[in-house]
Amino acid sequence: MASPPLVVAYAIAGTIRFDIERDVLGTGADGREIRLKDIWPTDEEIDAVVKASVKPEQFRKVYAPMFGIQDDRKAGVSPLYAWRAQSTYIRRPPYWEGALAGARTLRGMLPLAVLGMGVAVAPQYIGAQTTSATNIALIFSCSPILVALLEALIWRKPLSALRAAGLGLALGGVLVVLSRGDLQTLARLAFGQGDLWVLLAATGWAFYTVLQKRLTLPAVPDHARLATMMLGGVLALAPFAGIEAAAGATPPWTDPRLAAVLLFLAIVPSLGAYYVYGRLISQAGPATAGLSMFLVPVYAALLAWPLLGETPQLFHAYGFVMILMGVKMASTRLRTGAATVAAPA
Repeated sequence: MASPPLVVAYAIAGTIRFDIERDVLGTGADGREIRLKDIWPTDEEIDAVVKASVKPEQFRKVYAPMFGIQDDRKAGVSPLYAWRAQSTYIRRPPYWEGALAGARTLRGMLPLAVLGMGVAVAPQYIGAQTTSATNIALIFSCSPILVALLEALIWRKPLSALRAAGLGLALGGVLVVLSRGDLQTLARLAFGQGDLWVLLAATGWAFYTVLQKRLTLPAVPDHARLATMMLGGVLALAPFAGIEAAAGATPPWTDPRLAAVLLFLAIVPSLGAYYVYGRLISQAGPATAGLSMFLVPVYAALLAWPLLGETPQLFHAYGFVMILMGVKMASTRLRTGAATVAAPA
């Protein structure tokens, strides 16, 4: 793109391979060299031509009809642009096709609300009544493996050998921490009905992780999305809460300790965790975000030190190193692959 005087200057020169400001464009009748500054009009000359040739009526005639209010319904004029597939000038953007072509509503968040706020929560507390905290931590620490399997089996996302090795190493670190360095402890673990409930919750969390990236979600702020999911979770769990109340299982609402526990659960593992986890999924993807579940034993041990007086032991260090190395291996491959795909563009 160039201004009209520059177009004329290049046309006179017959080429663009020269210094337009310093090189000679040609010679005059008297043999004098002509450069751009010799033919470039002054501001006064431009103002004189504009005053003589450009009139307000010209603009009114062209632009006024564009902004006129007309009722085109009777004329049968479509308000939509008629895209032409054979046009070489303007084409319909491809991202307007398929699932993205329809209106984005909050209905698509209903499965996420049921999975993340319902299936991944209620069965976990049901199972906790008949199983141990170690079993719960062990089962939920397998969530990254469930995420990887779901993406590989349902969405055909390849699972590289390096990523599989990283998942295995991180899971090994979890086992070291939960067994307190005594692997014979794992042989004595017993699994029962409560563990099936926890496994259901972990599976729901894995589906929640994958679908949050795979579904076409409305372009709304994160806090609005979280509020919608919370409302959906309340609606999903309300019938079961009604059944418990009808059966006489009513919690002691007047107990201040219950209020304190509920307040903590609402702020830390609910609002805080869901918001941060959702941001992690949107930025890093479900597979990488799911790796954070391997860090649950790390968080538990670090919190148990100041809150419960449980001093970290040597097996904690071994397990933490294995977990961090496994997470590093599994996530590094993802970032390298993404960079390789993006490089040709």
